[in-house]
Amino acid sequence: MNPTTLNIVQSDSLYNLNFTLQNNAGVAINLSGATLALKVQKQEEAAIKFTGAMVIDVAASGTCHYIVQPTDFDEEGQYYAEIVITFASTEVLTFPNILIIAAPKLPIQ
Repeated sequence: MNPTTLNIVQSDSLYNLNFTLQNNAGVAINLSGATLALKVQKQEEAAIKFTGAMVIDVAASGTCHYIVQPTDFDEEGQYYAEIVITFASTEVLTFPNILIIAAPKLPIQ
């Protein structure tokens, strides 16, 4: 499976990372009653940098977003991410293979 790649700018914030979650057949995952979290790890580090709550936009369509905060991507570089869905039944579903590339702010020195 190829990763989903998102290109952003280092330290920018208060915009959304938008996702549509689908199963292997391309059918939307119904997010009714679920909670979602975005887990992010900087490429060169072993620890999780942050875990943030996500917003469900339209549950039946599997659409959701994460609002980027000022300290989330405060360093340039590559970040690995995954979306963790927890349903009311405590069933967990994870969407891996998200690559976020934070480009440096200008001027580049």
